[in-house]
Amino acid sequence: MYPRISKKQRLIRLILTYSLMFLSVFVLVGVVLLIVLGYRLDDKNGLERGALLQFNTRPTGATVSVDGKDLFGATPTKTTVLSGAHDVQMTLKGYRAWSKHISVQSGTLTWLDYALLIPTNLTTESVKAYGASAQSLISSDGKTIVTLPDPKVTSLDVTDIANTTPVTKTIPLPEGLSSSTDHNLSLLRITGDGNFALLQDNSEYIVVKLSDANQSVNLTRLFNVAFSRLEFLGNNGDDMYGLVDGALRFVNISSTKISDPLISGINSFRIVSDDTIAYFTTDTIGLYQRGADAPIIVRQVPAGTAVNFAVDQYHSDSYLAISVGNVVDIYKDSIPRSDNDVKSLKKVISIIMENPITSLDFSPRGQYLLAQDGTSFSTYDIELAKSYLNAKGTAHWLNEANLYSTDDGDLTLREFDGTNYNQLGKATAGSLAALVSNNQFIYSFGTTAGGTQVQRISLKASN
Repeated sequence: MYPRISKKQRLIRLILTYSLMFLSVFVLVGVVLLIVLGYRLDDKNGLERGALLQFNTRPTGATVSVDGKDLFGATPTKTTVLSGAHDVQMTLKGYRAWSKHISVQSGTLTWLDYALLIPTNLTTESVKAYGASAQSLISSDGKTIVTLPDPKVTSLDVTDIANTTPVTKTIPLPEGLSSSTDHNLSLLRITGDGNFALLQDNSEYIVVKLSDANQSVNLTRLFNVAFSRLEFLGNNGDDMYGLVDGALRFVNISSTKISDPLISGINSFRIVSDDTIAYFTTDTIGLYQRGADAPIIVRQVPAGTAVNFAVDQYHSDSYLAISVGNVVDIYKDSIPRSDNDVKSLKKVISIIMENPITSLDFSPRGQYLLAQDGTSFSTYDIELAKSYLNAKGTAHWLNEANLYSTDDGDLTLREFDGTNYNQLGKATAGSLAALVSNNQFIYSFGTTAGGTQVQRISLKASN
């Protein structure tokens, strides 16, 4: 027989049992919480908070390896690593390996979700062939290519590249739209949605409505002024800014109205937003804002110095980039609305290049700045406050994280930091490219034996 347990003993046993249960749950919750917060056991430093890495690829389904060890599952995925340097590789059958050497700090989040995987074997497909004098532009939304087949031919080709199968339509221009009989057409610009094109025929400027060419307008004839430059304001094809004898003027086509000179003595200008124009005179960088009594002087510069201006938004913050000569200053601030705003601009960093800077362009979502001087280019990461590569040649943004170049007749691709460099094929030197159809194709322009062509490269690996 077992000895009888007293009430006191029973109570003590219950207290011990529940205490152990509570302690076990408390420890388990604590361990889970530490894991969730990214803490790991390090052989050297004991308990240390790790860094979170988020991975994704286009296409998805790639295997991720960190420091030579494969992660469970495929992209999109994530893992936690200890602070320090790590080697990351992502691989998918039929595609070139993607790799990057990174350095992370404890408690941080690093996004590696921009990997554009390139097929091992690439083929270039001709979409439509043209003569050697053809001119083409790609809309900024990546959905339309507009081509002027020949400077002597009064028609435009419009190619819809938004879908898997491209469709090209020829748009004849109305007879008499230009006063010239000996045409010398140039395709200058198209709106961001590809619905309007700006042409120049000798000294005349013409806006073509691509959905209905009969509504096209000869602006030089309509306003009876000698424009030296015109830019679309937005996508409506109706509002524009133009230069006439060095004066900035606002143009509204449907109302047949052109403003009095807004600012005089301008060498160049850039549309910053719907209501703001950055302008450049011989010795001044200024801002004109619609409805304002007077322009804002942003900076005085030595006469004849190369200047550029760019502005964009990243998350909830605005950033300005201003270059004077070979130096670009980046400010974390909104567009100045007064002289006091200019004085209070907060500089983030200055970047120095070898030669006078020729262009400044933020990436599509505003995280990176691309600065070029005509012979080389550099990039700067707004989020990490970090400067990256200084590479030879010229470049353009393909998407938020990738740059493309067509220097020397080769279409090449690299990421914002210079990694994952890929040669894709041949392309006309200095031409444009676009990533379209859900990252399935890169469209570009190539040179053929008989002239030029609109072409595309499939980013889908062959079976």
